[in-house]
Amino acid sequence: MQDDLLGGLVKLAVRRAEVVRRDAPEILACARAGKNEYGQAGNYAFLQSAYFLGFLHAFAHPENALYGQAWCRETACAFTDVLPQYLKASPGKKAVTAEWSPLGALELMELLRPEPERREAWTHFVERYVEFACERPFGFTSPNHEAWRELFLYRAGQVLRRPELCEMGLFLCKQELTYQTDEGFWEEGRHHGPSMSYNTLMLEPLAWLYRLTGDEEIGAAARRLARFMAEWCFPDGCTVGAFDGRQSTAFGFGVPVCPGLELVAAGRTLQARMLRALQDREGLASSGRGSAWYDHFGLFFLGTALRYYSEQVPAAEAAQAAREDAPLPADHDGTREAHSSAFDGLMMRKGPWVLALSSQNSDIPRQAQSIFRLERGSRIELWHAGARLALGMGHNRSDWPVPYANAVLDTGFAGETEFGWVDQARHPSRRSYYLPHACRSYLAEGCPELALHFAHGSVRFRVCIEDSGEVGIEARWQVRNVLRLCLQVPLVVWHGAALLIDGAERPAGEGEPVRASLEAVGGPWRHRVRLGVPEGVATRVRYPLDPLRYYIDPEKPDDAVPIFRMALLSSQWTQPPREGCARWQCSVRPLS
Repeated sequence: MQDDLLGGLVKLAVRRAEVVRRDAPEILACARAGKNEYGQAGNYAFLQSAYFLGFLHAFAHPENALYGQAWCRETACAFTDVLPQYLKASPGKKAVTAEWSPLGALELMELLRPEPERREAWTHFVERYVEFACERPFGFTSPNHEAWRELFLYRAGQVLRRPELCEMGLFLCKQELTYQTDEGFWEEGRHHGPSMSYNTLMLEPLAWLYRLTGDEEIGAAARRLARFMAEWCFPDGCTVGAFDGRQSTAFGFGVPVCPGLELVAAGRTLQARMLRALQDREGLASSGRGSAWYDHFGLFFLGTALRYYSEQVPAAEAAQAAREDAPLPADHDGTREAHSSAFDGLMMRKGPWVLALSSQNSDIPRQAQSIFRLERGSRIELWHAGARLALGMGHNRSDWPVPYANAVLDTGFAGETEFGWVDQARHPSRRSYYLPHACRSYLAEGCPELALHFAHGSVRFRVCIEDSGEVGIEARWQVRNVLRLCLQVPLVVWHGAALLIDGAERPAGEGEPVRASLEAVGGPWRHRVRLGVPEGVATRVRYPLDPLRYYIDPEKPDDAVPIFRMALLSSQWTQPPREGCARWQCSVRPLS
């Protein structure tokens, strides 16, 4: 696909359009019945593919078998017709909707040229959102939503021939540029750090505005973000979930391409790796995120990327947008550290291994408890050139009863826990058992180390890469008045791999005892990843634990399967000694 970016994207789009065609009757029935809340099939995310279908209908390309297809136009129009119900007027609140919905309606007015009655309804929908978009201050949503609102206003000015809206969109964009961090990203709440996945959603509207206006201030901001994305990811384009405050680890960022990455050399390399990851993922019988919601939601961005690279980027430049022009920082041995109030973490490449430690600390999970912000407890991720992501997967949602935290110091103050079962949604005070007051990442005697500091103790994890197939993880602690100390390491089990407990394949469930080892065997990369457990301590495993698939669970089960899941290994010391240590050994071997 890298050799013919546009042609490859069109082929992918045509395949994925069939999923919309299959699901459209149910989506429309639910939307028309008012079943449009999160978790319901009529939610706006399922309707966002309207823009995607409308563009395919209008886009003439040798690989586009859907050009001019009536069902694409009819479905795009039907989806857009029900969107105005998401605009709910109430005192002091002119609109309740995601900005992608009115943006999609606006673009379809230009692409499909609907009949007068339909255009009038869509125009009313767009104009009501214009009122809202011009008045709302920053701070009610995430930075990427603001950037899409700015792009919406600029495009509304163009399509509706209202230049004052173009000016307003650009003014808001320049205001948002003032709080880009020195590292290049926008914080997902003060000190909650970046979202490595949602960086793609932030970069794209910046890239669109840069291409539409030629404004170099916007272009410079987009380049800074693209460089940050390329610097702090794994070599195969996999995001570091431990650094992400909003999403789990994403294989290939979760999107096929990201407009704006082509603006810097390392970004073009990252784009090529993302496409290779997509091709690998397409060969697996699973969904990227294991979520029908995200599968449909993401089609909007496949449509915008197609239009961006076909209309906004010169053909010669678009042809090079996914070429490996420069190595990624994680391609070569070395250590990178960042320690600021905005971003805090460490990455080390040594041989085939890449280790990421997150010392990002945030009070948002403790104080806000929003399901749209993950808890930031899983801080250790380990990648291998052969086995890919071996340990990690990112953080947990705040309402899940088992936090993916590496250390739980249970003093009994807010009730008792058991092998990492905290049930923090019902007992919020227990978050203080596993959300540390301070975190540090650094090098100690040549090995990366992560220090977690609580009122009743400190735990230090030292990760030593020993050779091409072995990594040792040692934890040392000093505690006082702790009833239970639980230390947890997350093993990644890829789709198609078997989980072996002490050498045997058996159900793990909610806490199967482990005496010697946990292994993930097989899967797409044909490797054996073994995690040896500490000696002399009770250890259990919980499996399968999911990456973030939804912020709110669907009404009915989703048959989409995540590309990987977590087996969380939990070792618990009851009445632990004041000082102690434990060791895990991670080994990777190819299968013969």
